[in-house]
Amino acid sequence: MWAKIGIAKNNVELEIWGKNLLNTYYHTFYFESFGNQFFQKGKPFQWGVSVNVSL
Repeated sequence: MWAKIGIAKNNVELEIWGKNLLNTYYHTFYFESFGNQFFQKGKPFQWGVSVNVSL
């Protein structure tokens, strides 16, 4: 789950965003080979701020 909220005024835009908001534990892929299990963990909760300026 991800979300983004932002405001813009004149030529400046500010956004606050978050990914994996519920901090869900998941695998991006999984497979077995010769009796071994391989998987990659998904990314944990992340957040950030983005600023865009148009000239």
